[in-house]
Amino acid sequence: MAKINLAVPVANLDGTPVLDQNKEPVMLNRILANSIAGKQSKEAVAEWILAQKLFKAEGELDLSAKDISIIEQTLKEAKMTTLIEGQIRVILGGE
Repeated sequence: MAKINLAVPVANLDGTPVLDQNKEPVMLNRILANSIAGKQSKEAVAEWILAQKLFKAEGELDLSAKDISIIEQTLKEAKMTTLIEGQIRVILGGE
């Protein structure tokens, strides 16, 4: 298990948080959760459980190797901006 905290705001290039139309921070965990939940998958149950866990997260999560694999696959398939995908990959410890 790896302890990972994706419950952080998306940061602009200057380090300030990206805000939504209500002036609330846009959270990486919520973007990733919605990306996982919105795709078609042969592992729908495992991905739904992970999406819920990510969406509800308020700090560090214990993520299994399978969870990380699902996240990595989602990053390959999703059309995320470099700003978002890059920050998720840095938090996961990769490039």
